[in-house]
Amino acid sequence: NNKNYLGMTPLYVACMNGHLDVITYSYSSFRLLSTGQRGADPYLPSKFENSKKEKIIVVSARWNHQKIIKYLLEKYSWKEKDIK
Repeated sequence: NNKNYLGMTPLYVACMNGHLDVITYSYSSFRLLSTGQRGADPYLPSKFENSKKEKIIVVSARWNHQKIIKYLLEKYSWKEKDIK
């Protein structure tokens, strides 16, 4: 969940760049998070364009990574406000 100097999480960068393999690995670590251990949080927003914030589902859609969007919709529970 640590962010880089631009304010982006590794999971956000993977979604932006279309790295489904990294995202599937992150999902397994997120499942550990739900059991009390540390893992990648898919709901944590990242910064883009200096000050705006965005979720991984939105950046995946913006870059038209359809396989990633499908995967994220299948694996995580999204609220309507997360996907606008």
